[in-house]
Amino acid sequence: MFGLDARRRYTTSNESRSSNGQIMQRILVIDDDRSVRTANRTLLEHEGFEVIAAEEGRAGLEALETTPFHVVIVDIFMPGMDGLE
Repeated sequence: MFGLDARRRYTTSNESRSSNGQIMQRILVIDDDRSVRTANRTLLEHEGFEVIAAEEGRAGLEALETTPFHVVIVDIFMPGMDGLE
């Protein structure tokens, strides 16, 4: 299993770079609980990741259609569309 420091060595045209020029890994967090979204965003951004957060499954799918992500973190117990659909 790769740790958080296992950065990829190739680039795509939609990548963001940090102020020191390093590629920022993009993570999508999908969770209906605002405090969980905020906590995940704060922790991951502090570790140097670019974080996009969605409050429900459909918004997460829309984000996936337009933006490439390296990792998706999904709450599996959400109203409407759960994280397993």
